Amino acid sequence: MEAYVELTNYGETIRGVLHLPEGEGPHPAVLFLHGLGGHRIEAHRLFVKAARGLAARGIGALRIDFRGAGESDGDAADRSLSSELSDARTAYAWLAQDARVDRDRLAVLGLSMGGAVAALMAGELAGSDLPEPAALVLWAAVAELQDFLLPRLTPELKAQLEAGEAILWGGELLGPAFYQDVLHLKPLEAFKRYRGPVLVVHGEADESVPLDHARAWARVRPDAESLFIPGASHTFASPEAEGQVLEATGRWLAQRLLPTVR
Repeated sequence: MEAYVELTNYGETIRGVLHLPEGEGPHPAVLFLHGLGGHRIEAHRLFVKAARGLAARGIGALRIDFRGAGESDGDAADRSLSSELSDARTAYAWLAQDARVDRDRLAVLGLSMGGAVAALMAGELAGSDLPEPAALVLWAAVAELQDFLLPRLTPELKAQLEAGEAILWGGELLGPAFYQDVLHLKPLEAFKRYRGPVLVVHGEADESVPLDHARAWARVRPDAESLFIPGASHTFASPEAEGQVLEATGRWLAQRLLPTVR
């Protein structure tokens, strides 16, 4: 089953798609968090393929557009990591209360900047009234926010942001709130508080987020499983890389979310 979902956060609508497997629930489920400039479909329909593949294995999925992205309400210039984190928590809490979903078998998968948001949320959920994610998947995830953004800013762009003006970034507006979050939020510090299993997947030819970010996640959690794909780009755009990512991720999640799978 695939159904459109609308959630409300701060008076604005978050739009997404819920995938549920056949059969009686409650089912395990994975929350998908897209990258900066992305959306719930992602490049070459990567999130759609991944969610449908999980449903075929018996695992549900919820793909959302952050506010200011895709079909959700809001403006890109107003978006920040804090607003995306709030949207992710809203979607995660919605999954946790849905009778069709097993709240104790919820996982989170983040791509690129969505991976940073996933790590921030996983750390925040430790000790909260919501269940800690049963698994965390980081695809080409940004670990060091300042290392990712600041070297790409010209002095002129930095001055605009510090003056409270939005800048054009990859065809979208990036606002001062996002910039301030980059200066102050620490995904790796939050990640240290997460106690569940972790899978880190990264393309060795990633042109957007260098492989050093994947190594940083692994340094914080030496027990994390890492998959580095030779020749793969940031979104694993070749058929070979895409197939490897989808198969490895689906198998890894099934082993942790489905009790009958080893």
